[in-house]
Amino acid sequence: MNEESRSLPRRKSLRNAKINYRAGCWAVTVQIAKNKSLLGAIVGDKVVLNGLGQGVDVYWRGLPARYPELELFDYVVMPNHFHALLRIHWRSTNREHHLGFLMSRFKGGTSCIYGKMCREGSLASVGSSLWQRDYWDDLITSEEEFAVWRKYIRENPAKWSSDRYGACTSFMFGDQGLLNAPRIAFVASQGFFGKQPKAKEDRGG
Repeated sequence: MNEESRSLPRRKSLRNAKINYRAGCWAVTVQIAKNKSLLGAIVGDKVVLNGLGQGVDVYWRGLPARYPELELFDYVVMPNHFHALLRIHWRSTNREHHLGFLMSRFKGGTSCIYGKMCREGSLASVGSSLWQRDYWDDLITSEEEFAVWRKYIRENPAKWSSDRYGACTSFMFGDQGLLNAPRIAFVASQGFFGKQPKAKEDRGG
């Protein structure tokens, strides 16, 4: 355990002790550390992923090849969070491969991609891990619930400005124009409307 982990307060687990996490259909949500939009931008009603976001996408799609009991359905990589629908098929030979195990593999593997990019200088660091310490899950118990989650995931990019994860950072981090714009310092109290302040003329003397 590193020094950063020791300094963090113990957090009550979000898991329900009455639920069998080794089998079933789930909706899961994982959020980027410090709520930073590191995975891309929202352009119109679509997600445009950057290199890290693409790496997260590929890693998620590759998990069933390593863990055949995992079946993936709809998912979306958002600028600062991730939603997915999945099913775990119980296998007597893979009893340890519960939801927490699979999510830890996903978070750990994508954090390695993030760490490599940080060391290469192609990405700003938000700490030792890409993700927040836990994740949210919802056990899907009916076709109606599944349909609601599927609709939510598919419409998530279009609702970025009103989304609980996106609204507070959309104008600061989730705009493609800002991602591509030159880095300009300005006085916050004066605002910024796309125009650079005129440089004061140096008259000398």
